Amino acid sequence: MCIRDSAYSEDGNTDLTEGEWFRGGVGVKAAGVICYEGATTVYPPSDACDVQLWADGVDLGETYDDDTLGSNGEFDTGFYQTPSTSGLDNDYDFKVTLTDFVSGASEGSGGADPDINSARDNQAPTISSPSVSESSDYIYASGTTIYYGDDMSSAQSFTLQGSSSDGSGVGLDKATFPSNELGSPGDDTTPASWSGVYDNVENTDTWTGTITVTVYDKVGNTNTQEFTVNRDTTNPVFSSFTLDSDTDSDGGNDIDPDTGWYDDLTIQGDFSGCSDTGSGIRGYQIRTDTHTWGNEDADGVNVGCTAGGEGTWDINYRIYDNVGNSITGDTTVDVSIDTTPPTLDDAMSGYSESGDTDEMYGDIGTNTFYFSNSFDSDGTATFTCTFTDTNKWKADFGSWGSDDPSEDTSSPYQGSYTVNNLDSSGTINVLVYDKAGNSASGTVTCTEDTTLPDTTAVSYTHLFL
Repeated sequence: MCIRDSAYSEDGNTDLTEGEWFRGGVGVKAAGVICYEGATTVYPPSDACDVQLWADGVDLGETYDDDTLGSNGEFDTGFYQTPSTSGLDNDYDFKVTLTDFVSGASEGSGGADPDINSARDNQAPTISSPSVSESSDYIYASGTTIYYGDDMSSAQSFTLQGSSSDGSGVGLDKATFPSNELGSPGDDTTPASWSGVYDNVENTDTWTGTITVTVYDKVGNTNTQEFTVNRDTTNPVFSSFTLDSDTDSDGGNDIDPDTGWYDDLTIQGDFSGCSDTGSGIRGYQIRTDTHTWGNEDADGVNVGCTAGGEGTWDINYRIYDNVGNSITGDTTVDVSIDTTPPTLDDAMSGYSESGDTDEMYGDIGTNTFYFSNSFDSDGTATFTCTFTDTNKWKADFGSWGSDDPSEDTSSPYQGSYTVNNLDSSGTINVLVYDKAGNSASGTVTCTEDTTLPDTTAVSYTHLFL
């Protein structure tokens, strides 16, 4: 038996032999020489003989027979186009029958069995788990889509890979990879787990398009996997940045800083609305002015850096995409750093009173407030503190008696208390803050004085000279 195209036979030649697989849809014919049994003498062409081709148990009729032998006994049935129906047929036989031959003639050609049991494979291999691997800062893959940039200083590479199977068919042969400007992988002859390396990706390359990997079985059935390649030279786009509110890092009497202020050098914030039309954003960074960049952050949330010191700084950004394109600029957001606490000069630098003033007295020299228990009506005592800091924020006069004054955010920094017979001795804690929440503290002593003045009479002895 002879197959028209050797590429579609299992062993890669035109002779279709016992047990061999072939791909349907190609021509198969019977051809040979008829001889006397046990001899090399050809069958006399003058003797009538008809050679008939059968396929899969079916007589193919006059179209595929030869009733005119050659001068040396040659016969040729002509090519029969085998079925190309999808699937497998593990028992597809061919047979040659001879009719009207004289006694003693062989039923075969060259002593071969005229029956050949073969198998038809019209089932494409399967492909699974296609992927791309790379370790370059200038190449990025998402699924089967590949991006490359133009900032590399040397050739970069990526690898296309996947798995294949031919099920119950003839078996796999190879996987092929087309050549292009980015590389020439050649064929992979172990296609069950195939791979091809494109290792010539350079900054001058401009090739884009589709790479089609083709997997073959041994009789020429194929399946393909496509990978899309894009060139990305476009920078990301910045939209906005918001500085996170700081929290107290020192403990004690310190509090959370005012908006835009930090009490230490570690700052952070969040990007929003930034975009990239190509390979996508890989990471975000910030720094204060021209100081050191912070660590790269992938999602743009809680992006941090270490500020260059105390003071008010611009916050600058840098955004990278996945193939090395980047953009830098000013977020237009400032941060103020103050790690030094204020100095409380005097917790009671000033004092004033109103109402029943006969029952109250403030001594600013000792930071002591005196009051009696003989109020006819309420009195009001107001204390003033002074503190030193370049970034003053507010003063907090603590609770005493029935009062807890609100924090005072403007100079003079004061706290007022209603005083009456219900009050008793105690202490007012005074805290002052800078805008970073750093604090200093002092006290005002409140003393209830219920002791009457000493009115004991003094006698004098007069000596007159």
